[in-house]
Parts: sequence; C-alpha cells; structure tokens
Amino acid sequence: MRWNDCIELISIVIEADRMKNQTKRKTFRKVYANVRFLLFSAKVAAGIDDYSKIKVFEIMSTEYSGEEMLRYRKIEYEIIDVTMKGDRTILTAKRSSDNDKSSRR
Repeated sequence: MRWNDCIELISIVIEADRMKNQTKRKTFRKVYANVRFLLFSAKVAAGIDDYSKIKVFEIMSTEYSGEEMLRYRKIEYEIIDVTMKGDRTILTAKRSSDNDKSSRR
C-alpha cells in the first residue's frame, strides 16, 4: 500500500528533576500515514460542531504504541479513537485546545 502523507506521533513522558518538580517532555516519532475522511453521519452521531477540527489517519498497526497525541502539518491533535483492523490502525484525532488558543492571538 502506498502512503500519501507523514504524521508525527507524540509520546508524553513526565519526568521529575532533582528538586522533585514534574515536567512533561514530548518526543516525536515520524510515521507514514494515509489521510482518510470521516463520514458526515459519524460526525453528527459524535455531536461534532466544527468539522475542520477532526482528522482521520490510517497507519500500520506496528507503528502505533499507545500515543495520545499526534502532529500533522504543524498542528497538534489529540487522539480520541483508535480502531485496529488487522495490520492497519485508524486514528481519529481532534485538534487540541492549545492550538485553538494560539490561533486566536
């Protein structure tokens, strides 16, 4: 199968420094993906008002290891649903609220 795009899966690790302060550290891992379209009926059933905030990606199942976020075209998305179908995994992602705040400035 051909892949038409790249996404970055984001792993978030909480680390403690020597003063016991916890900080979040993001690590990015680039994977090949196909961008898919979410059906209108699925958007209505989920109660999604702004359709531009939702993206669906298909990746290899071996590439996904439980990440909670991804980045696509410099925009971070929160993974809200994961569907595994054999050797393919379908990730449904919603634009994270951090991006919405920064775009309004």
